[in-house]
Amino acid sequence: QLTVRWAERISSLIFTGVFLLMFIGEGFEPAEVKPIEWVMLFFGPFGLVAGMILAWWKEGLGGAVILLSFLASMVVGDYSGSGAGVMLVCASPGFLFLLSWILSRSAEMSKGISASGEDIPQPPSAETPEARQARNASGMCPKCGAPVTPTDKNCPSCRANLEFAETHLDQL
Repeated sequence: QLTVRWAERISSLIFTGVFLLMFIGEGFEPAEVKPIEWVMLFFGPFGLVAGMILAWWKEGLGGAVILLSFLASMVVGDYSGSGAGVMLVCASPGFLFLLSWILSRSAEMSKGISASGEDIPQPPSAETPEARQARNASGMCPKCGAPVTPTDKNCPSCRANLEFAETHLDQL
């Protein structure tokens, strides 16, 4: 996942730099741009660069903006011959951003879910408040039994409010 994240970011910097160099090197004259060219610029370079910048903070949203800009530029623009392939290469960081977003979401989801259930402490069934109090006194979460420190306000495993738990063991 880390490799994909750095590949997406480096490629987005490269493509953003290339787009900026194109506008600086070519000399951009807004007065000479036709209305259809404005639409093509909006979806082409401007939409792609905006998506690449946004994707540094919100990978999924930025990747979606990049790919939607690419698709819209294909519909609006006249990319015959190798032009479509060039646009696809320019939009490739969008695929990487979406891949990284999917990988990070699946890692978050699997972090709390274990196939065997061994990683998630489970409270015994039908236990008494006294048993929870004993677990709380021994430095464990009264709800799930995970180890907690005296400075923890919430259990790191089940996110139970430990201050509330001390006085309401019967309600856990």
